[in-house]
Amino acid sequence: MDKKSPVRAVEKQQGPSLAGQREAEEMIEKLMELLKGDENKRIAVWGMSGVGKTTLVRNLNNELESSSLMESIDIVIWITVSKDLDLKKVQSQIAKRLNLELDPNEVIEERAKMLLKRLMMKKFLLILDDVWEHIDLDIVGVPQTDDQANRKILLTTRSLDVCRAMMTDEEIKLDVLKQEAAWNLFAQNAGDVVEVPSINPLARAVAKECGGLPLALKTVGKSMRNKRRIELWKHALHHLQHSDPHIKHIEDEDSCLLEQGDCAGTVKLHDVVRDVAIWISTKQGSEEPCASILFTNITKPPKQFLGFSELTVILLVGNPINKIHDNLFAGFRNVRVLNLSLSHIVTLPPSLSQLQELRALLLRDCCYLEKLPSLGALRKLLVMDLSGTRLRELPNGTSKLKKLKELHLSRTHHLETIEAGTISGLQSLELLDMSFSAYKWDTRCNVDYGKASFNEILTLDRLSIVKLRLDKVDSLTLDSAWLMKLREFNIQISPGSCDSNHLATQHDEKRAILRGVDLMGIKGLNGLLDTASALDLVICGGISALSELSISHRLSSLQSVKSLSISKCDCITSLISGDNISGTILPNLEHLSLNRLENLGAILGGMVPRKGCLKWLKTIEVVDCKKLRALISFALLQQVKNLEQIKVKDCSKMKYIIGEEVSTEMIPKLRVIELSDLPILKTICSRLPAWPALEMIEVRNCPMLTKLPFATSNGVAATLKEIRGELHGGIALFTAMMR
Repeated sequence: MDKKSPVRAVEKQQGPSLAGQREAEEMIEKLMELLKGDENKRIAVWGMSGVGKTTLVRNLNNELESSSLMESIDIVIWITVSKDLDLKKVQSQIAKRLNLELDPNEVIEERAKMLLKRLMMKKFLLILDDVWEHIDLDIVGVPQTDDQANRKILLTTRSLDVCRAMMTDEEIKLDVLKQEAAWNLFAQNAGDVVEVPSINPLARAVAKECGGLPLALKTVGKSMRNKRRIELWKHALHHLQHSDPHIKHIEDEDSCLLEQGDCAGTVKLHDVVRDVAIWISTKQGSEEPCASILFTNITKPPKQFLGFSELTVILLVGNPINKIHDNLFAGFRNVRVLNLSLSHIVTLPPSLSQLQELRALLLRDCCYLEKLPSLGALRKLLVMDLSGTRLRELPNGTSKLKKLKELHLSRTHHLETIEAGTISGLQSLELLDMSFSAYKWDTRCNVDYGKASFNEILTLDRLSIVKLRLDKVDSLTLDSAWLMKLREFNIQISPGSCDSNHLATQHDEKRAILRGVDLMGIKGLNGLLDTASALDLVICGGISALSELSISHRLSSLQSVKSLSISKCDCITSLISGDNISGTILPNLEHLSLNRLENLGAILGGMVPRKGCLKWLKTIEVVDCKKLRALISFALLQQVKNLEQIKVKDCSKMKYIIGEEVSTEMIPKLRVIELSDLPILKTICSRLPAWPALEMIEVRNCPMLTKLPFATSNGVAATLKEIRGELHGGIALFTAMMR
């Protein structure tokens, strides 16, 4: 048997060198500086496609081999993630770098245990290249605990949302190149021909059209390399100058394939990305040029379009049209995208079925749309958005859309009928959004009346994102195994009598929202509470402390919950009560929001076990809790050593933010304190402790608070950047820190 080769600390990555590119070299130096130290850290390099993120980090990886950083790092692990996230593939790449064999047939959890055991012995830098969505590193088997273990994560991504979801400590945006650097890169790829006097002005104009985007500069530069015919340079410049940007209406203002659009609610594809794509496709003789047509402010479209047989995109977004002629779509054999969102149409003509190449049918917020013709002929459809329409039933033929990947039905307040077999027929479906829809998924009722039941959703093997509301869960199969398969969910449990239109719809990986339910009496919640990373409780009853859920539903600790919001639950007197727990509770909670809890007297009540409770809490926000006299008690202070932000508003009985019997060490990571509308607040803290990280404090409408709990002698002046408050009557408050 061959002996395995020893593991190299750094594996060289193939790619172009950035040597001599001053801006890139400075960025690498910045990353090197951020990677110093023994503490755990997450760093993101983000920016639009083609801006050079991967190239930058590849060069960083290669320079690490001779860097002094490797004196404190055992191994650098490079993982290419890409768009279709496969956690097993990620595990396998890590295992390969560690010379660790994983059984491909083993479940992901068992493989994670083996990786965790090996990585716990290492000081490592894990580089995750081209990350498109949140990766749960706990599920993969990457250790997260022990602040001084020197385990660092460096990721590249196009999206700032991914940075947020991955909880990065530092986000570095990579922008396009400045003019001089852009020209140098273009000239390097185009060759010496760019210095020919008759070509140089044209070459510089072509380079300028690339907008500083490294991918475009390299692509166009190489395609023009050593071409000495002036006509070819003029031709290239003409194509780049006369391709208009393609504008899309989408909801996400942080995805870096796109830029801010000219109007609110719009973004546009980077001009250069589209121009280069069109130019290259034309140059290569593509049979499907990108053609689109956009109409604005028209009340009546023509009966048919003439001379547009090659049209691939039709945009009629936001037009006040209410009727489309029966033959409008006749002859549009090549249309891929039809977007009529925000128009006033009531129905669509039967000629819609002739768009057999259609990939996206977008009818979002067509608030008068009541009926659609049969869709069975649209066999290539991938995305259908009917959100915010007045449809009472899904169109005939929906079950035949075998390639459909996304079905958007949010805010369909009139949707009453989905025929049995419709949802189960969509076996390619990856996303189902029915948040705020009127459709009821009650199993027994639907079976009796020939309607689609919740069990049809369970048959969709490719489903990864689900958003919907359920009246109850007692009779449904909402177990942990199914929920664990989902990459993202937003599931709301609320009786039909509750007005669910005001529920929060914040983006989160796995969010459970319970509104108007008896938390002690309801059955079937175990799977949901076991897997949710965010939990919202609104007008719920049955328990006096959240810790009672662990007893009533036999839950271990609500260990997956990272974000918790409790609103208008009058039964709650404390978040955690030592009277009803024996072990840890909410060990991974990071964000806590308490709003309008009439009887909340304390966050921690009774003798609470110190082990793990609220250990990772970063933010506390409390609003309108009238019985709360102090925010942080001595008991709570022992738990929240990672707290970074405190926000308190409109608590009429609050006298102290931090109780009197506290340690002088206080909260070492606290950065922000925001206080407003606290009429009897006397002090933030009675002592003058060290505040090693405090950066900002804001105080508004707190008339009894006349002093801040720090002075220049306790070191806070070194970190404090800002104090905010009212101008009137605030002299004592704002001079206190100078005493």
